Amino acid sequence: METKKKQVFNGQELAMLFQAFSKRIFSRPQKGDIYSKSNYSDDNSCTFYISLSYYDTLLNEFQNAYAQGKFAHSNANITWVNLMNKLIDASNVVDFEEENNLEDYYESVNSFWF
Repeated sequence: METKKKQVFNGQELAMLFQAFSKRIFSRPQKGDIYSKSNYSDDNSCTFYISLSYYDTLLNEFQNAYAQGKFAHSNANITWVNLMNKLIDASNVVDFEEENNLEDYYESVNSFWF
C-alpha cells in the first residue's frame, strides 16, 4: 500500500488535461501514475489517484508554466490557474489500495495520444 494524491476533476478539466498531455505541454503519465474512477455525475467528473512522484512532476510543470506566463498567453488563463490550484489542493490518501473499479488512466487514453 502506498500514499497517493486524490482530486476530483470535472469534464472540462479532464479535457484540458488530456489535451495538455496529448500536445506534450506537460509530461504524460505512464502506466500506474494515475488511477481514475468515474463519478457518474452530470459534470462527467472523475476522481484521480495520482502517484506522489508523478504528482510532484506535474505540479512542478504547472507552476513553472504559470511562472513563465504561459497561462496568461492562452485563451483559458483563469481555467489553467484554477486547474493548477486544484492540483495544489489534492488530498493525501494514505494506504491507497487499488480497487477493482479503478482504471489506469494511461491504459484508458494513451491510444488516443498522437
